[in-house]
Amino acid sequence: RDQIITRALRIIGSISQGETPAATAVTEASEALNDLIKEWESDGMQLWCVKEYSLTPVAGTSTYSIGVGQTINSVAPTKLLQAWNRSTANSLDTPILLITRHEYNMLGSKTTQGQPSQLWYNPPGEITGTENVGSLTLYVTPNTSYAANYTVKFTGVRPIQDFDSASDIMDFPQYFGNALV
Repeated sequence: RDQIITRALRIIGSISQGETPAATAVTEASEALNDLIKEWESDGMQLWCVKEYSLTPVAGTSTYSIGVGQTINSVAPTKLLQAWNRSTANSLDTPILLITRHEYNMLGSKTTQGQPSQLWYNPPGEITGTENVGSLTLYVTPNTSYAANYTVKFTGVRPIQDFDSASDIMDFPQYFGNALV
């Protein structure tokens, strides 16, 4: 982080060659850098942050939390890209349709059990207001046979990590170095 900040300050003429920036300049530049990254992130540009997740379903349970320390213990994705059922017996995959909250609300009985064919994802900070925890809701609710024989797989876009300390390494491919500066 500090190398990116120092180089940027040198380019704009705020510091001279070989000079070390003041602590306040580094703090303010760090805030600006993290804000810039969040702005880029909102444009959906973080293709290198696509991650595959896995959920072991529980019979009779349709909603699962995702976040550090949650049912799915991983950084919650900002959005999902795809989902599928995977048979544990033969790795045969069948698609799960990603639906919106509105589409989920329009579905019939939420207690019907069987093999899920649809999934609604509530990302962190949405309805629950929880900043770092998202939730997945399967429709239909997994039954005992499904829970014993399948896992739910899905891919999502994880958030770009902030620069929190001087020695943080950028959460970007190397070719983004100049853009960050």
